[in-house]
Amino acid sequence: MLPLVRLRSRASPADELSEAQAGGQLASGARLGALGTRDVLELPFSVSAYTAALIEAQQARTLGALLNNDAALRVTTSSGHMYENFRVRGFDINAADIAIEGLFGLAPVGHVPLEFVERAELLKGPNAAFGGMPPDGGVGGLINLVPKRAGDADLTRVELSWQQRSQLGTGLDVARRFGA
Repeated sequence: MLPLVRLRSRASPADELSEAQAGGQLASGARLGALGTRDVLELPFSVSAYTAALIEAQQARTLGALLNNDAALRVTTSSGHMYENFRVRGFDINAADIAIEGLFGLAPVGHVPLEFVERAELLKGPNAAFGGMPPDGGVGGLINLVPKRAGDADLTRVELSWQQRSQLGTGLDVARRFGA
């Protein structure tokens, strides 16, 4: 009979999120693929990492609504359009060029909802060396979404929303850690 093997794991420092700047709406760093999490002052290009605090404060529902905070980015489709396409410094970033945890092809193709997003990182500049070349070849920048993870404290949040003409919505955000 084989002996019992116990596995333990913890996040590496490269996988941890960087601290939020004063005010809590922007992070002081972003994830850069193989380079891990880096401070924005160490980077050769511009990065904006929007936190969950900003998403909640602005009540942003989609990625386009959140990224309108950046002067270098423009949403190139109307709010009623089926997709959200962006232009960073004159170069297009289409829906297929949005990464989740650095992996392309996982993000929703239409309007990207923010219910699952902890951070939205916008890298403006030469991104292929850090995050890989996006499928549609967006060279002006890269949008990387960092999904929410369960924290140390239990979370239970119920959200009610109302839009025009009696359209009601509800949302439930529950996070728990199980085990030791």
